Amino acid sequence: MDINDLLPHVLKKRVIARIEHETLYIHNRKEYPFKDEYVACNSVEEIAHALSSMVTQGGGVLQVVLTSMLFIARHMEQHRIVCSIEALLENITIITDARKTNTTAKRVVDRILMNLQKMLIISHLQQSMKR
Repeated sequence: MDINDLLPHVLKKRVIARIEHETLYIHNRKEYPFKDEYVACNSVEEIAHALSSMVTQGGGVLQVVLTSMLFIARHMEQHRIVCSIEALLENITIITDARKTNTTAKRVVDRILMNLQKMLIISHLQQSMKR
């Protein structure tokens, strides 16, 4: 059994944030438990707006930000967003800056991106040395 199966409805990863087709859905905690609804986001700006309007709180912000990284990657694959590390940094910064008070999401993403950049540099150096 997966730990996610044991969690209450509002704490399940797929409930907090999920991607379907080209849309990221964020569970609207402002309305819960009176309404069990989602905010549909089709762009980085819409995700940032949802976060700044507090549709999710606490650890939900981190889940939304991490799911947003997948959203951005998919949009890069579909050529909706330029496919570059610079574009990834720019777009994820728009999202993390939307909730200045949630520093956990920003710190985690910064560590992920720092390690990703290191890996890309190492890979580039290794490829250069083979030539």
